Amino acid sequence: MSKTYDEMKSQYGALRETALYIRNRINVLNRFLEEKPVKTVAFLGCGSSFSVSKSLEAIYRNLSGNSAMSLAAGDLMLHTENYRIALEDSVIVAVTRSGSTSEVLRALEAIKAIASVRVIALTCVEGAPITELSDVTFNMPWAFDESVCQTRTVSNLYLAGAILAAGIAKNFEAIDAVEATVNELEAYAERIEPMFLQLAKEKWDHAVVLADGEIGGIAEEGALAFKEICQLNSNYYGLLDSRHGPMVMVGKTTLVIASLGAAGEQECRLVADVTKKYATVLTVSDEAKELPKTYANIAFGRPLDVIGRGLALIVVCQLAAYYKSLVRGVNPDAPTGLDAWIKL
Repeated sequence: MSKTYDEMKSQYGALRETALYIRNRINVLNRFLEEKPVKTVAFLGCGSSFSVSKSLEAIYRNLSGNSAMSLAAGDLMLHTENYRIALEDSVIVAVTRSGSTSEVLRALEAIKAIASVRVIALTCVEGAPITELSDVTFNMPWAFDESVCQTRTVSNLYLAGAILAAGIAKNFEAIDAVEATVNELEAYAERIEPMFLQLAKEKWDHAVVLADGEIGGIAEEGALAFKEICQLNSNYYGLLDSRHGPMVMVGKTTLVIASLGAAGEQECRLVADVTKKYATVLTVSDEAKELPKTYANIAFGRPLDVIGRGLALIVVCQLAAYYKSLVRGVNPDAPTGLDAWIKL
């Protein structure tokens, strides 16, 4: 097996450690935040971390009712002055595996020079350069991926950021709910994994991931996993929004992974429309659902919290991408032209 697979398999224990680590520091973090008013919380990242940041923005905004945004670090680095007013008196949560990515570091240096901001860093490397720019740093070395493609790291950064966001929002019920999901995630993954080798042998050559709301960002990362791990084209779209143009690109060689949550009437109608395109359709839902002409429905087995749905979905995307790499003869540990982190 590959290093990528080993890290995928070890992510469940890492997630349990991350949940405990972040929860135990929420009170300290809130005391720090209460020292002065916070106008907005901005989540910052590059690549996978930017996708995660999009989910964290929605989670924090929807749990707290307060202002939030997500930013690509490269955008903030290049156009810092454009964000000066929006970020004044804000808290920036920087999401970064290495803590060394140039765009993140330069963006923080630039905005700190012209606006009053405080920085919280989520990283997986102790003593990384970002610690010199942050007011509070959460280090999770147990979640670090040595592989170029992020699997364990991305799920842990998502969980850490989500618990942090819920903690800032003082929504401890959300934290309790996602911790329960984390404790069940490994058994869920072991139950569903056997199906993915056969799925990988189906004749699909690109993937589409559909999801909404708080898990949209982690779904976008799930789509990216196909590009990086098995080197196939992939896209992310909102569930119903996929009818507004993207549906024309879905066909008999498309794998569609749709996160349905509670699988309501409109979601199921959307799935029925996708199956008419003769795509290979895999649905991910809280509880089992009969959906005609789909390849399979993967059910967690109980109603899930909105944060936990993102974890259930990213596991499916990672497994699908990994097993497709085996069938295609692609080494997931050595994606062409991709570096673990970018140094400008």
